[in-house]
Parts: sequence; C-alpha cells; structure tokens
Amino acid sequence: MAADTTSNPPRPRRKPTKGTKKTDKQRLFVEHYLRTWNASEAARQAGYKGSFRQIGSENLSKPAIRAQIEERLAQAVMGANEALARLTEQARGFDPADYIALRDVYATGKDGEVYLSGVVAELDL
Repeated sequence: MAADTTSNPPRPRRKPTKGTKKTDKQRLFVEHYLRTWNASEAARQAGYKGSFRQIGSENLSKPAIRAQIEERLAQAVMGANEALARLTEQARGFDPADYIALRDVYATGKDGEVYLSGVVAELDL
C-alpha cells in the first residue's frame, strides 16, 4: 500500500529566542519581586537554592525577566491625572456617617434600673 502523501508532516516546534523563555521559578521570581521589591526574598520565595542575593541579582539582570517586570509595572502605573481624579472623587464623596455607627451600651444598676452607660463607635471600613 502506498504512503499517504496528502497529509502534512508535523511541524517542528520553534525554539524560543535565547533569553525569552522563562522557567517556572523565574515566573515565580517576577511575581514575588513585584510584591516584595526585594530580589533576595523573591528568589527565596520562588524556591531557588543557594545564594539568594546572587540569584536575585542575576535574575534582575536577565533581559526577559527585566522586560516582564517593566511590562507589569507599566500595566499597574496610574497617571497623575487619574490619581488626582480618584482622590477628588473620594474626597467629595466622603461622609463619615457612611463608615461610623454609634451603638448605645446599657447597664443594669444595683437597684435593677437599666441605664445608658456609654456609647461605642464602630467603624465599618
């Protein structure tokens, strides 16, 4: 029987450009670095072994890791106009009564009489 010549041969996988593919530890390093801003601590939390200071420094010098950190920061950055607009919105819409509830506290005296003994302010943030 003749071989089927109509099917396409499987495509070989493209190798990533050197320095662009990150390992799972490197991806974890980026996540932890963006939380802690400490390369040594990020290396420790990502599961590296050895000198966390050296590994953290090496990771920060790798173009792929540096690029991902910069990309994530660019996504999270708020412009000055947006920050001012949000602060203005919060300041104008702030009413302390929306966040504070006053609750009376009662006590019973020796004579059996109930009386107001105080007020408790509860914050609802």
